[in-house]
Amino acid sequence: MSIIQFFDALIPSLCVLCRSAIRGRKPLCTVCEKSLPWNVMACTRCAMPLPVAARACATCLQMPPSFARAFCAFRYEEPVADLLNRYKHGGQLANGYWLARSFAQQVRLHYQTETMALPDCVLPVPLHWRRLQQRGFDQGREIACVLARQLCLPLSTALQRQRNTTSQQGLSRVQRHSNLRGAFVLRKPLPYRRVALVDDVLTTGSTATEITRVLQAAGVAEVHVWALARTP
Repeated sequence: MSIIQFFDALIPSLCVLCRSAIRGRKPLCTVCEKSLPWNVMACTRCAMPLPVAARACATCLQMPPSFARAFCAFRYEEPVADLLNRYKHGGQLANGYWLARSFAQQVRLHYQTETMALPDCVLPVPLHWRRLQQRGFDQGREIACVLARQLCLPLSTALQRQRNTTSQQGLSRVQRHSNLRGAFVLRKPLPYRRVALVDDVLTTGSTATEITRVLQAAGVAEVHVWALARTP
């Protein structure tokens, strides 16, 4: 038994949701882990949760997004919403790392099921330096680092947010697109044709759409959007 295993047995951790004692170095007990809202039935283009199994939602059938496909492990519901909030705003990094590792397992399984090769690299949606200074860490980059390591993919940090945009919360779809126009730029050439764009939450897809525009202008052929959670 290692020293870490000895102390885990001696002083058990507490589940961050129900506060019951758990063994091992993970934030959730088995019961709470099983209660997570996995995004099992979803549109393959935008990852929108669907009531029945289907390849695409009605919106994507009529007006498909510019990115090739999207995959999100969870629906943005409790308790995932609470875990992400604690991760982003409460500094509970262990929550984010555990969710990211679970996400990596689901990504691998999804691409195997779809008989598709993984993208060529992982590219996080970056924070502006001012927001990074306020928060102390970049949640998208931390998630992307875990995915890159777990999936054995290169991590690129070529994307830069050159303008500190206002919060997207409460904005309409049109306002979101306008708010993000020109916010992102590639600092250097990206030598990959298929890119996985990584963020924590996928909402309207405005950020992914704007970054896809930038990447396609630089010669990227396919953009796959990966996010931990998808808002319904």
